[in-house]
Amino acid sequence: MDKQNGMTYLEKIANGNAGEFYFAYWVSNKFVWPCRILDIDMGLDAQVEIYDDENNSTGMFIGVQVKTTAKTLAETPSVSVPIKNVVYWESISDPIILVRVCFNNGNEPPCLYWQHLNKEELTSHINNGADSVSFRFTEENILSEEDKIEWIKLFLKPNDLEFIEQIENINNNLINYAEMFKNNFPNGWDSFSPGDELNDLLNKHDEFQHIININPRILFLSDEAKELQENYDEYIYLIKSKLKMLIDDYILSSNDFRSSVPLNPFIQSCFRYSI
Repeated sequence: MDKQNGMTYLEKIANGNAGEFYFAYWVSNKFVWPCRILDIDMGLDAQVEIYDDENNSTGMFIGVQVKTTAKTLAETPSVSVPIKNVVYWESISDPIILVRVCFNNGNEPPCLYWQHLNKEELTSHINNGADSVSFRFTEENILSEEDKIEWIKLFLKPNDLEFIEQIENINNNLINYAEMFKNNFPNGWDSFSPGDELNDLLNKHDEFQHIININPRILFLSDEAKELQENYDEYIYLIKSKLKMLIDDYILSSNDFRSSVPLNPFIQSCFRYSI
C-alpha cells in the first residue's frame, strides 16, 4: 500500500479538533450550558448558549474562537490571528471570547484559558492596519467554574455596569427611608438633606426603570439589579405616598429640595397639586 496516497490525519488538525471538543465538554460539564461546535469555520469554532438557573434558554449566545496547542502556556503564551478574523468578530453583536487550550505535552491534564474580546479592543486592532494580531495569555486567564458569572456579565452594557456600581448605596438609602416611613420617624430625620436624598432616590428609580426597558435581561444578568428591583417593588409606593403626605402637610417645602437637580417629576407634581 502506498501510504503517501492514503488518508492522513495531521497532528495539528488532531490537536485543533481535540481542543474544540475538550472545550465543549468542559463548558457542558462545568457550566451546564450547551456548546455547539460549528461545522463551518468562518472565524468562530463554537457557540455557547446561556441558560438560567432553572435550565431555561435565555436566547443569549457567546461566540468562541478556540486556539489549541500541544504545549504548555509557558511555552506558547501568544496566539496570532489574521486581521480578517478580528474584523469579523468586531461586526458581531454577541460577545466574543478567545480560548486557549493547552494539552501540556501530555504530562498534565489540559488547561483552558480565555479572554473577552471587547468592541473597543477589536476596533483598535483594526485601526492599527496590521495583517495580524497577537493575543497573549497568562495564568490569570485560566478558565474556572467561577467564570460562569463573568460570562453572564459580558452581556451587560457600559451604562448597566455604571449603574450596578451604585446599587449598594441606592439599596441602603431605599431601605433606610422605607423603614423610617413605616415606623413614622422614630428618631426623626437622620439626614441634613432628606429632600435631596429622596429626590435622588426617585431619580435613580426612574433611571433604573429606563435601563430595564432598554435591557430587560439585566435582572437575570445581575443579582444586584434583581435585588434592587425587588426592593423598589416593595417600598417605592410607600415612599411616594409618605413623601406626598409630607409635602401636602407642609412638613417638606420647596426649600428642602433647593439642591435637587433635576427635580424628580413626581415631586414636581406633588408641589403642583399641593398649591
